Amino acid sequence: MAIAQALLIMLLIDLAFLGVLVLLLSPLFLYKHAAYAVLKRNFVGYFSNPTGYVFLCMFVLLSSFAAFWPHEFFTANLANLDQLNLYLPLIMLVFIPAITMSIWSDERRQGTDELLLTLPAGDFDIVIGKYLAAAAIFTASLMFSQISNFTVLLSLAMGDVDLGLFLTTYLGYWLTGLAMLSIGMVSPSASFSGSSSTCRWSS
Repeated sequence: MAIAQALLIMLLIDLAFLGVLVLLLSPLFLYKHAAYAVLKRNFVGYFSNPTGYVFLCMFVLLSSFAAFWPHEFFTANLANLDQLNLYLPLIMLVFIPAITMSIWSDERRQGTDELLLTLPAGDFDIVIGKYLAAAAIFTASLMFSQISNFTVLLSLAMGDVDLGLFLTTYLGYWLTGLAMLSIGMVSPSASFSGSSSTCRWSS
């Protein structure tokens, strides 16, 4: 009963956190319709492709293995994520570029790159829409990882888990991921805009 109650509390906190994020971004969506359209198209398109679910499952599995597979977790006898802190940056070094590269390369693969750049929208709308789509994909993946790891911790510790420490640890993962997303979008977007301008010049 305590395990189910702790899991429910964490889910409610996650929903409240997502609600705050939506409220903070609502002015952007009200005044920047193009950014919202780009966000919605890329987010839905990522999970309408089986590859998106494969990457999501791989991220959850790798984060769970990194948290509980090393023997240090059981020898330390502490219900925390110290082991995951060591390996998650390496996992994100693979997972984050997979998100950011697909965000831009899908436009070229589907032949919608020139259409995107000729829309009645500024560069800011397109870039912020792409970034928020990548951030939404990463946030969804991280939440699945959070639920999985928290459930395992609760079952191993019989419900005796520091919820505050766990949530703040994942908040740190989320902020780190957002910073890595912004860096990861620089080189693909530069090559994307450069190739598009070349196509325009040659046409």
